[in-house]
Amino acid sequence: MNSRRDPIQAAALPIKLEILHKWTDRRRAVASSYSESLKYLPVRLEPVWHHYVVCTRERDNLKDLLTEAGVGTPIHNPIPPHMQAAYNHLIISPEAVLLGLQLSDQVISRPIGPHLDAAAVTRVIPVCGGVS
Repeated sequence: MNSRRDPIQAAALPIKLEILHKWTDRRRAVASSYSESLKYLPVRLEPVWHHYVVCTRERDNLKDLLTEAGVGTPIHNPIPPHMQAAYNHLIISPEAVLLGLQLSDQVISRPIGPHLDAAAVTRVIPVCGGVS
């Protein structure tokens, strides 16, 4: 076998695989609670539950509200890929990257994961209620 894992990761993997289904179920439950709380707001959700990504024109206001409530909210890819150094050599028309530019200003991730208990999820939900 050719493996890229170090010995500690390799030893932990069988244990993690045994509980992976529990973690996945918990992520789905958290995502369901979040989605239910956002169903009447004009936001777009990305259905990949390793992140709970919300797109909103009020991203910065939402981040401030969540930060004030003690909720971590990472912004993934704040610089669109086409503007990163690895792509400097490419000639890209502005029309080809409009969506990337828009998303770089609008996406934010809510906390999600098997570590979140019901109290943590309940703490996050009301903070987002007034932001669309």
